Amino acid sequence: MPLPAKPGGGSGSFASYQWLINGSPIGGATASTYNATAAGNYTVTATDSTGCTGTSSPTTVSVNPTPSASINAP
Repeated sequence: MPLPAKPGGGSGSFASYQWLINGSPIGGATASTYNATAAGNYTVTATDSTGCTGTSSPTTVSVNPTPSASINAP
């Protein structure tokens, strides 16, 4: 599930992002979007070019198990 960061406000341009799951940083997840593959509460912290930071409200992601399939041949 792609999650986009859509920061607003701040001064200057947004220089960096850090995605977190359940409050813990996700290693290497520093782009403006993150493709969530695990269940949890995701947030992103954006830092602008002057060093000001802001953190998003959490987005809850649920992962459903892959359904089983069976093929019955005649």
